[in-house]
Amino acid sequence: MIYLAMWNALVFLIYGWDKLMAKRNGWRVPEFWLLLISLLAGGIGGIFGMVIFRHKTNKWKFRLIVPLSLLLTVFILKYVL
Repeated sequence: MIYLAMWNALVFLIYGWDKLMAKRNGWRVPEFWLLLISLLAGGIGGIFGMVIFRHKTNKWKFRLIVPLSLLLTVFILKYVL
């Protein structure tokens, strides 16, 4: 559980970092990596990152894949742990 909480906190921070860099025209995290870290049990952090930072909310890939990754994370919590 601690690992999962730390991972989702990191995913959340990465979404925030990418949003900050988008505003400052800095180095961006590729969309592939944002989606991948969300899929790897980071759905909670991804959802919070999208909502709180208002980041990637208009992209269809993120509107589809990140909520699915949240469901995957919930599945892991319920059935694996």
